[in-house]
Amino acid sequence: MRESDTRFQEARRLEDTGHEDEARSIYEDMVAKAEDPSPALNRLGVLAARRGEREEAERFFNRSLAADAQNASALSNLGNLFFEKGELDQAETYYRLAIETDPKAALPHRNLAALLKKRNDISGMAKEMKTYNRLRRHEVNNPGGGAIPRPSLAGCGAQIVVIGALIAVAVLLVHLA
Repeated sequence: MRESDTRFQEARRLEDTGHEDEARSIYEDMVAKAEDPSPALNRLGVLAARRGEREEAERFFNRSLAADAQNASALSNLGNLFFEKGELDQAETYYRLAIETDPKAALPHRNLAALLKKRNDISGMAKEMKTYNRLRRHEVNNPGGGAIPRPSLAGCGAQIVVIGALIAVAVLLVHLA
């Protein structure tokens, strides 16, 4: 394992145990030393977003993408920022770019599902959640992974069942007519 990977994992452990300042220090050092800066810049963006510093988070995510345009986590995180601002078209663009960039990444599918739910596209939401669940079961750790809090999918299960039942009734009525 490369030293930068070891340092990154240590920073993630610090983050996970509530030591965000120490983690931020490691990420900043990694960026200063140009040690695979894209994942560290992405994590700095996540930390900024958690502090409510959305503009700073956006700058970090963009810098992460400048260092590695294939960082699906940074793309998805940018989508989350646009989602939070209510700019759903922009959010969808970033989620779809993340999926295109890394088809095996699960979180962009979950994020896109939340966006589709907000747009009342229950069929699209269900498809993306199915993909998310399949990928999540098989996902391996991604050194650049981690996201800012994602849009909530709370209550989707009941909606899917109700809409499915309504569709079944509508199909039945069409066939009876």
